[in-house]
Amino acid sequence: MNKENGTYNKHLQKYSRIVQDDNDDLVLQFTTEVLGLESLHWGYWDDNDQLNLENLKKAQKNFTSHLSSFIPEGVSQILDVGCGIGDNALHLSENGYKLTCISPDINHQKAFKKLENGKINFHLSGIEKFFSEKQFDLALMSESSNYFDKDIGFEKLASLIKDQGFILSASLFRKKNTEVYSNFHIESEWLESAKKMDLKL
Repeated sequence: MNKENGTYNKHLQKYSRIVQDDNDDLVLQFTTEVLGLESLHWGYWDDNDQLNLENLKKAQKNFTSHLSSFIPEGVSQILDVGCGIGDNALHLSENGYKLTCISPDINHQKAFKKLENGKINFHLSGIEKFFSEKQFDLALMSESSNYFDKDIGFEKLASLIKDQGFILSASLFRKKNTEVYSNFHIESEWLESAKKMDLKL
């Protein structure tokens, strides 16, 4: 291919496009449009399943189903914090829950426009700046707790859930302070932060 006569560029144009702005998430586009994934999380795997794309899709559905089994009886209004592209929210809404979903990612907002069913409301916001006059029965964090400061997060969540409300977190944590996966909270410190807000495990 010859860059000078344009052959190289014409070839690339078949398979690429210009990124329009900082919110143009090519990774998200690849996982959803190329791989056909409906979820962004790692999934809940069966021990004997081989690592392949079809089993990943199955594991992601297993994760959402397993996650919902931890929701206590009497919960109706759920705040989905860091909601991703909405697979958990859609599953929960189809099972009778009412969802308020928040994410600061404009690409997640685009994904939610396809999910409108009267039981899901999306807000383009991180937890730090989110405000709601109503309080929720449960705040859900599905692989999202590592995206915000633990103390700020718990203080905010404590103000958003009812006095007898719940926080359900399915996240990755470190057991100790390590350089590997340093963007994830240390479990003991995270739980200690929750206790400061009178949250009980």
